[in-house]
Amino acid sequence: MTLSKFMVSKRVCASVLALSLALLSGCSSTEEKQGIQDTNTMLIIEKTAEMAPQSIEGEFILRIKNTATVNRDVMLNTQKDYRDQRSVTVKIPRNFVLAMTQMHGEHPEKFFDNKRIRVRGTAKRQRIVFFDTNGQATDKYYYQTHIIPERPETIEVIPGI
Repeated sequence: MTLSKFMVSKRVCASVLALSLALLSGCSSTEEKQGIQDTNTMLIIEKTAEMAPQSIEGEFILRIKNTATVNRDVMLNTQKDYRDQRSVTVKIPRNFVLAMTQMHGEHPEKFFDNKRIRVRGTAKRQRIVFFDTNGQATDKYYYQTHIIPERPETIEVIPGI
């Protein structure tokens, strides 16, 4: 490949990425009183699948319908069933939990439950492997879409809704 073709290819990739991020930020499922629109979760899932194994940086507005703590990480899910193919999970790493508990006065699993949130972070497709009854990984798996916040301060409740 010549240098000029490489540069054009690089610019096209950058343009596609910029367009994808603009779509993620601008798509909405609902118009709210405050004019803040929810991020289309299906578009997040689609774009992370297209970009895999790379991730997508962005700001996302999500409605949390279910929460859980798994191995000390807190999972905030956009569907009641975290295995639902339409669900996006905000994964709060265990090393953020104490700081967030102090910031909000309660554990993040409870604080963010049934809330509308804004999170700045990294969205990525995550492979989930099934295990047999002996605890051995099987060849069966599915994918989830996880968003990891940049820092404890980069996830917040959108008030008044």
